[in-house]
Amino acid sequence: FIVKSFNSPYKCNLCTSLLVGLQRQGITCEVCGYSCHIACMDKVPKQCPVPPELMSRPYEVDVDRGQGTAYDGFVR
Repeated sequence: FIVKSFNSPYKCNLCTSLLVGLQRQGITCEVCGYSCHIACMDKVPKQCPVPPELMSRPYEVDVDRGQGTAYDGFVR
């Protein structure tokens, strides 16, 4: 993993919340492109590339994560 600065709003592939800040918001795998918070790094699946079912985001409402709610907003 390398520390990365994202130019536009981006979501963590693990917890799906936004990577916030102006610079160095998260980390990205140099091999598969999996991006997450530095705090989420310990929970990321160990195999690379990460299986597609763990990369996809569910379309249902998840109040705990803010998915599918107004809090989720228009960020993709």
